Amino acid sequence: MAQYDLEKIIGTGRGARRQYSDKFSEIEPPRLSEILADRVCGKHNQDAILLCVGQRGSGKSHFLLNLAVETAKRIAEKKGGSWEDYFSPEENVAVISGEQIVEKLQNLKRLQVVILDDVGADAMNARSFMSKENRDLSAILQICRTERNTLLISTPQRELADVNIGRLSAYFCEISESLHDHGLVLVKVFTQKPQFRSGKMFYPYLRWGKHKIVRFVSGMPPADIFERYDKIRDEQARQVAASQRAEKEECNSPGKREQHWQELESQYGDEVTQMHNEGISDYLIGKEIGLSKDTVARLISRQRERESI
Repeated sequence: MAQYDLEKIIGTGRGARRQYSDKFSEIEPPRLSEILADRVCGKHNQDAILLCVGQRGSGKSHFLLNLAVETAKRIAEKKGGSWEDYFSPEENVAVISGEQIVEKLQNLKRLQVVILDDVGADAMNARSFMSKENRDLSAILQICRTERNTLLISTPQRELADVNIGRLSAYFCEISESLHDHGLVLVKVFTQKPQFRSGKMFYPYLRWGKHKIVRFVSGMPPADIFERYDKIRDEQARQVAASQRAEKEECNSPGKREQHWQELESQYGDEVTQMHNEGISDYLIGKEIGLSKDTVARLISRQRERESI
């Protein structure tokens, strides 16, 4: 992606600014798809993970589907072939289901664009499937970097997505406005800048030269692509609903519930107890390790019961 330095183009004097301001205004800002394609096709071994948050019906799916197609086209321009070599709704989309998400991440090809839609929307949510299907999600995401993949993730609430996804994302975006009647979605896009000494994360806007890009405008994806995506979404949603019903029936047995808590204690018990003894609240413990506040409280209670015996 070309970078434009305003000072180099027009100089620093007032006259120079007036003389060249019109010329600079004619330079087209980069598209988000170009930014992602440049990142994965550049000299450095990088992936592009983008986490998108927005309410149900806000247009997240339309935005990510359109972005996936456009990014695939940019990659094809740089690396050759058809854009469908890099993105296909049938092969590169996982909706809702934790099992589908893990499968897609474990079988990625080089430079593929992948959509993980509504992460955490099912009852098991992303944190549960991470402990159940793969206990080291960060290791899977490492594959995305070596294979230079573009990973587009949507979730209705950021808290539902696993903490590793949030930490490893290069970009974070919010649906700002949904103009459904006009077929447009306005999106705020931020980079993620960790401050390691304080443990805080900062979210500056993407920049173009000295200018902040405060909104990206996304149109609708191609109708045929969206139709193919919609079929996949409906089928996977039915599979998740059936799986949840079966799992709920199985988990309602006393033996299964106790086994579930024993597994949680084995995985998180020592860490939860240590953080609780350090005076950290249940809410912050849960936010750090990816459990709900009620689950943390239950684990602490079970630990106390064992100690009192």
